[in-house]
Amino acid sequence: MAKFKVIKEIKLDFLGSDWKDCYVKFVAPNFVDIEEMTKKVDIEDKSKGVKNAIEWLKSIFIDGKGIDMDGKLVEITKDDLADLPVEIITKVFVSLKGEVDPNL
Repeated sequence: MAKFKVIKEIKLDFLGSDWKDCYVKFVAPNFVDIEEMTKKVDIEDKSKGVKNAIEWLKSIFIDGKGIDMDGKLVEITKDDLADLPVEIITKVFVSLKGEVDPNL
């Protein structure tokens, strides 16, 4: 785990106006963390790689807010991560890996 605790908040407003107050927060990983995660995810067994990716995200998850099926603002817990749309998980990985969004 990183020496410095940097909190990375990823806004979820790209999902629409209902999600304007929603976010997920993670402890930002360092290079060693990313390298270790990559070894666990980039494996031949893709199903296991996806499970490993979610487990890694759970280990650095702090908190979040989302909109449930009833349209209500609810807490997102680490156990909810696998239930989030793939679009959110993809954005989380891009953001945590420090990749630059060309749309910014």
